[in-house]
Amino acid sequence: MNCRLKEERDQWKALAKPPPALPALLPEGTTEIQPSHIDASLLDPEQAAILSSISSSSALDLRNQASERLRELQSSLEFKVDQFGDGLHKLEQYQETVGRVADRALAVCAVRLEERERREKEAVGTRDLPIQEVLRSLSRILPEGSSRQ
Repeated sequence: MNCRLKEERDQWKALAKPPPALPALLPEGTTEIQPSHIDASLLDPEQAAILSSISSSSALDLRNQASERLRELQSSLEFKVDQFGDGLHKLEQYQETVGRVADRALAVCAVRLEERERREKEAVGTRDLPIQEVLRSLSRILPEGSSRQ
């Protein structure tokens, strides 16, 4: 047990020591980060591609490329928004049509259920009797000791 406490104490002392000094990220006296100072191996593939394009082009070229890309996006944006609006309109029309079809189907089902109920009542001879009368009559048929108390 004493040995365990010493090990734990040593671990705590090791944690209390300051971490080793890391090398400087930028050379001394550097105020701007140049793309050549960035280690591409530390970046993910997308970031490395961006770094590569920045390193290989001048600021004016990058500005022109960005402007051209924005113009392309802007020119297709209106069409895409129109397509989106048209799609929403079509979905709304579809929803209304489906709602009308569902309402019609429910109405037809209700009519058919009423017809079936009427036919069944006619078949047993209880068409014009209220349901309470039918139940009262059925209760009189039950044997004496079954469920009446």
